[in-house]
Amino acid sequence: MDFEKIFSILLITSILVLFIYIYKSLNKVSQAPKFPVPYIPFTSDKKVDCSSVKVPCDPNSENPCDVCDGTEQMKCVSLPDGQNLCLPKSPDINCNSENGGKYIWTGYGFTQSKDWQCLCTRPEIYNGPDCGIRNPSYCSGGTLSSNINDPLSKICDCGDSKIKKLLFRDNNTPMCVSTDSSQGGGEEGLYGNYRTMPDWRNVYFMRAGTDINQWAQDIANQFNYGNFGSIEIILNKYGSKKLNQDIVTEISNLSSVFSNSKFDPTYQIVVPYRYFTQTYIP
Repeated sequence: MDFEKIFSILLITSILVLFIYIYKSLNKVSQAPKFPVPYIPFTSDKKVDCSSVKVPCDPNSENPCDVCDGTEQMKCVSLPDGQNLCLPKSPDINCNSENGGKYIWTGYGFTQSKDWQCLCTRPEIYNGPDCGIRNPSYCSGGTLSSNINDPLSKICDCGDSKIKKLLFRDNNTPMCVSTDSSQGGGEEGLYGNYRTMPDWRNVYFMRAGTDINQWAQDIANQFNYGNFGSIEIILNKYGSKKLNQDIVTEISNLSSVFSNSKFDPTYQIVVPYRYFTQTYIP
């Protein structure tokens, strides 16, 4: 009896497996065959106008600019700033890099001009077509450092400090002025702009490119006062970039050293030279 039951179970199982196999086989036949998708690399015959678009290149490559339109006219140009670009020609103009000059290609973007130009990165010191023209009002009366990236405190040497003093205009341009009132004429004779320390007029404004913290230090150094932080608090309170009577009164209340100079509220900064017109202001 048990043998018949076992036989029946095996028979039914075998029939089910057979039906499942036949069903799957018929289902495969009814489906479309699947094939692997072939890889088709992207190719294009379109060339790039390398005189209008910045295209980096490898100067050591056999054909570094083969993507450019007019490949035979293009070359891989190595620029002083380390860039290698596909361009129609190497820089053919003079550009004084020691004066801050930098070669730029004018063809990029919406422009009709496609040529090399010289960009003066320090136009307040050197300008002109090749950055070779010195601004005569920058460090006038002194010796300009050969390194234009020197800090303001070192870029202009006034020599003997007993004869000349370094002074900054309100646009932060350094100049050397005489301490001798008998030396008149030109910028070297601007003794009227420099007073023997301490004097409020020497720290009348916050120099361009600096902040209130530096201005507070300048005032403290002018009067040999140790706590510039208390001066900074007062300057921040008023938010002005030039001294006025209220600011000076509050600072003077900090110490008697500030009474060594009388503040003139009518004082006007002297800016005697207009570079672009090359004329002195009366």
